[in-house]
Amino acid sequence: MDGDVHGAKVELEHALAFQPQDAKSQDLLAGVYFRLGRYPRASEIWEALVDAFPAEPTLRINLGLAYFKTSQTAAAREQLRAALRDAPEQRRAWGYLGLAEWRLGHLGAARDAFERGEQPAMVARMEAALAGAASAPPEELPPELAAAEP
Repeated sequence: MDGDVHGAKVELEHALAFQPQDAKSQDLLAGVYFRLGRYPRASEIWEALVDAFPAEPTLRINLGLAYFKTSQTAAAREQLRAALRDAPEQRRAWGYLGLAEWRLGHLGAARDAFERGEQPAMVARMEAALAGAASAPPEELPPELAAAEP
């Protein structure tokens, strides 16, 4: 809806009133809630979708990111790892996994994930951190990963 997130939310909720089981509309609505910063509500929808479609990596990636945003980092890592088992080519998932590993204090695993996700700037940050330079994990997504949000 041309950037009208609130309008999109209203339209999607209206459509789901007629077809409440429509997975695509549910996924879109979860994305709208995510963009509105209503991460717990987005998580609820994506959790139900992951239960219904466990082999769909995009749902797990989005759920992992919503968990990351609500500081459920271990749960985020679990969802991202599950997505990558099914779709190891998902660079975005590798980047988010790197952030989760970093937040959990696993700098080597974070570096490896960033490398798999082709994030050279983040690999360099991890190498510096591993060499002893202080580097706290970001509270928000780095710009190169934020551009790929759901």
